[in-house]
Amino acid sequence: MFTMVKIFLMAKKSIAFRVSWGSNKKTLSEEEINEEANLIISNMQKNLGATLR
Repeated sequence: MFTMVKIFLMAKKSIAFRVSWGSNKKTLSEEEINEEANLIISNMQKNLGATLR
């Protein structure tokens, strides 16, 4: 009797990136920047299964 066992190791990888925001029309508020940063984070979580450390 033969038994096939598949083992998948879920290796986690760390990445870091820098995003710069700017506007030629006005000074961006902290709220506007945080809103955009949260969109990036939520999309990475949803589409890539990423977690924020």
